[in-house]
Amino acid sequence: FITDNQGDWMPAGPLFHIQAGNFYGHPASLAWTDEYRRAGRQPSTMEPPERERAPAALWFPYKWSRSAGNLVADTTGGAFGPFEDQLFVAELTNGHVLRVALEQVRGEYQGAVFLFRQRIGSAARVHFTSDGTLFAGFTNRGWGGLPPSHGLARLRYTGAMPFEMQRVHLLQDGFEVSFTTPLAVAPTPAQITLTQYDYDYWWEYGSPERRTRAIEVTSTSLSDDGLVLTLRTAGLTPAMVARCVFSDVVSEDGTPLLHDEFNYTINQLPEGPPTTAHVAKQAAPPPPKGAENEGWLRLSYGDALDAWESTGWDLVDAEIDPDDRSTFRVQQGNNALVNVGSGPASSPASDYVCRYPLGDGVYHVEFMLPEDGRTTVWIQGRYGIELADAPGRTGTLSAGPSRAASAPALDVYHGAGQWHALDVVFEAPRFREGRKVSDARFVLVSLDEITIHADVALSGPSSNAPLQDESPLGPLVIGGTSSPLALRTLQVKPVIAEDGPDFVPLIDLTDDDALEACAFWPEDGEDGWEIDAGTLTGEGPRSLLVTPFAAAAGADIELRARCRLDEGADAGLFLRASRGPTGEPEGYQIQLNCSFPDPDKTGSVKGLSSVKVQLVSPGTWFDLAVTCRDSEAGTHIRVALGGVVVTDVIDPSRRFAGTDVVLEQHHEGGGVEFRDLRVRTSAE
Repeated sequence: FITDNQGDWMPAGPLFHIQAGNFYGHPASLAWTDEYRRAGRQPSTMEPPERERAPAALWFPYKWSRSAGNLVADTTGGAFGPFEDQLFVAELTNGHVLRVALEQVRGEYQGAVFLFRQRIGSAARVHFTSDGTLFAGFTNRGWGGLPPSHGLARLRYTGAMPFEMQRVHLLQDGFEVSFTTPLAVAPTPAQITLTQYDYDYWWEYGSPERRTRAIEVTSTSLSDDGLVLTLRTAGLTPAMVARCVFSDVVSEDGTPLLHDEFNYTINQLPEGPPTTAHVAKQAAPPPPKGAENEGWLRLSYGDALDAWESTGWDLVDAEIDPDDRSTFRVQQGNNALVNVGSGPASSPASDYVCRYPLGDGVYHVEFMLPEDGRTTVWIQGRYGIELADAPGRTGTLSAGPSRAASAPALDVYHGAGQWHALDVVFEAPRFREGRKVSDARFVLVSLDEITIHADVALSGPSSNAPLQDESPLGPLVIGGTSSPLALRTLQVKPVIAEDGPDFVPLIDLTDDDALEACAFWPEDGEDGWEIDAGTLTGEGPRSLLVTPFAAAAGADIELRARCRLDEGADAGLFLRASRGPTGEPEGYQIQLNCSFPDPDKTGSVKGLSSVKVQLVSPGTWFDLAVTCRDSEAGTHIRVALGGVVVTDVIDPSRRFAGTDVVLEQHHEGGGVEFRDLRVRTSAE
């Protein structure tokens, strides 16, 4: 038996029963087979191989195990307690030791995993000694394991029998759950939450839990000695994992159940036709590698404070203070945004409020709480998701005027001092002629990739929300006044609304000869531009391309494009441009810069408005929309990335009134690409 970690072609952490000649899912392992060596072939990194896979004996829930270490069997003859012949597994990231009870069904292993000991440190190796002691060896190795990150832990049986689930036996329509001490009474079906889920098998790193569905528990019964609980269901599905959570179960002497959940990997049911399906099911692959950041706006990358309105927040290195676990110990660094300040002169902390108006999309917030910490994330500043260092609280949807608070379906929170990732798929309310026609909705809320809410309608803002009106747009707001809080990796993937009609190509990118209609500054700059398969590429020494499109002097103009910049590249486009006396373009310059040292990043308007946060990743395609219009106050320029307005500025001097649109490639070694270049003229 071996463990592996979540990764490419591994949706979560598996436990495999290794047998000669079997293929366990990662194409790279096929490179050593005779079949591939004779043909001189290398397995694809992105296409699934035409090779039968052997199933994992067991899948570790991601909320429990992100980096499993080794495993050892309890052969101590009872010196370590009531779990003889079961497997104990080291877990580094969450700092756990897990317990596995396997059984053979139709000749192969499958079974249940339980929590055994939590938060002991970054356990990478476990080992039994002759006296029945289990030692755990710690190492971090830069992977972010739970402190302590080095040293040894010793786990010994005290001799006091714990009230635990001992093992689980699969039935055709349910489970027999054995306990270490007798139950007082059989729990009712209402005290048992049973769900099934599976995973996607693809080249992408890991997989969320997929096809999650509730399973009705129809009846329960208890053996005469009180040690075996039989629960019957409306039906179990093979090639899925079953998660079973008990509520308020106590032993005969009133002791509560020490760990209330098991996850059982059902490869096969005991009876009926065997299945050839897998828990990890082949799925349509995600976008090609290199596109995993496409569509995301990084709200805290580079200048981490630029996209936010806040006081009292600092970018520092932070960890929970060992002398006062209700706060953080901070020092100079850049791994966390915290609201506790880095010195006595720091301002009192405010809420952390995004400057940008956001609507439909996916929101990603990584956070760490100290002991007794609490905060709220308000999507659009209106719809609250509560985060708290308390059992079953993190992920609660805040109450509103006409709805009660809604607890998470699962308690996924790992505890104080741990980083967690909150992901929210959100739909904004819809309006027609000033009337709301549909409510806002949380399509999906997940914590550490585990679904905790699905398809929740929001009839109005949360009672404690900063904003109490409703609108298609609003800021992401993270509470910063309730307790210390650490944040990192704040991102949004907005849904882009479709453009209206009347846009025309700025350059015909379907015509390989379209550059002949363009002008270049300098004239030999033409050598740096190329059209191929609908993509305009600019590279080489600095050059400027003047497009064939020309508007009337000072005309209103709207431009749309898909853009991509190489690492270290710098580029831009000029609207209302003309050639100045020195040969340089004079016009409103929209900056395109993901990682070049210039402080003005993508979305800036040179000389008028600076965006310092690096919203877009190098090498990633992004959608750009620019509007340049005259208004009573001056020339009004608006720049949107991925449909989100990041610059909205007025030039009262109306300093440029040229007719050209000019594209710039800034320097040797950089490169910029454009697709779908479109433009239209319109009135305010």
